[in-house]
Amino acid sequence: MTVTDDHLTVGQRTKTIRERRGMQQEVLAALLGRSIRWLREVEAGRQPLTNINVIRDIARVLDVSIGSLLGDPVLADWETPGERQDTIPALRAALTDWRGLIPGLVPEGQSDVTALTHVVDAIWTDYQESRYARVHDRLPLLVRNVGSAVRSTSGADRRDAKRLAARTHQLAAVFLTKFGEADLAWTAACRGLDLARDTDDSATLGALYRSAGHTLIASGDFEGAAGLCEQAATTLGPVLERDDANGHDLSMNGMLWLVGGLAAAKAGDRPSAEHFVGEARRLAARIGADANYGFSAFGPTNVEIHAVAVEAELDNPLRALALGERLDVTGMPVERHVRHRLEVARARFATGDLGGAVSEILAAEHVAPEQARSHRLGREIIRHAIRGRNPGRDALNLAARMRLLPN
Repeated sequence: MTVTDDHLTVGQRTKTIRERRGMQQEVLAALLGRSIRWLREVEAGRQPLTNINVIRDIARVLDVSIGSLLGDPVLADWETPGERQDTIPALRAALTDWRGLIPGLVPEGQSDVTALTHVVDAIWTDYQESRYARVHDRLPLLVRNVGSAVRSTSGADRRDAKRLAARTHQLAAVFLTKFGEADLAWTAACRGLDLARDTDDSATLGALYRSAGHTLIASGDFEGAAGLCEQAATTLGPVLERDDANGHDLSMNGMLWLVGGLAAAKAGDRPSAEHFVGEARRLAARIGADANYGFSAFGPTNVEIHAVAVEAELDNPLRALALGERLDVTGMPVERHVRHRLEVARARFATGDLGGAVSEILAAEHVAPEQARSHRLGREIIRHAIRGRNPGRDALNLAARMRLLPN
């Protein structure tokens, strides 16, 4: 069941789906363990609903996906107006290409591993710089080409091709998760893991387990994501955290702990979340400075960015704000920079500072318009902002750019 009116808040979507289910407010409130007054405020769009764990509970009771409540993901604007917007289907077709199932059948395409490595690095850079339209354009063909490279090589060259294909599938999983395609992202992550296992590359395995954790979070299985990341980090730890481990290996295990910490926080498990972030902080200290090994952006600053998000997920906006305001993220990749600003906006919104929240989203938009306009946190805050008595010109203009105003 889906609700297509993008200007609706999560609460208003809840009301629409509840009524379609034929369920009374009293019943839903009781099943959620909440008061009828709370539910009325939520469904009227007056009570903000940004805690993903609460949203998950509502989705479970109403028997719908989390995405049905959050609304259809908003894809980034295409660079050329009127261009066919079919890249998610194109990526789906590339990931499910039947020719990869037939032994000896090699699809046509670029198979030079050295040349493809430069393409993979370039698209990862586009992703980190929040240039999503460019990723849209180039990723489907890359998936096909790395598949061709794997099937047309042998020996050491094939091992290199599989490692490159694993990195490509990791990127596909991360990208698809961001735009709400959790099931397809899971397929990409699992395929990437199969490729990485064949290379006996623990760091690449860690990166793929991290992506798999993100897809479980996107599908609402927070406990599963935390468990996966903890088990993977513990299993890979002896190799990735050895005394002579390099920054890349430490970063891959550190990111597993960070994703696990975020998942635990979404599940409401503060002790586990704090433990996971502490483990990541320990590894960041070993690296000693912010870095970007394997396009992970792992280092002390990224650990603290996650610590802010953890506090926000655990409904402690004052603590999140105190941590977030003093954090300098200007040296981080654009995607991390903007994600942090959106978390600070969320904390300001939760403390009643709506004007400050809108200002943070505007600042994020200035850095990366595609990311800021498409992220669910910013969109939900702006939905509430324009429903106030005096929403302000900035909020209304931003809502228009986000296409949130009713027709």
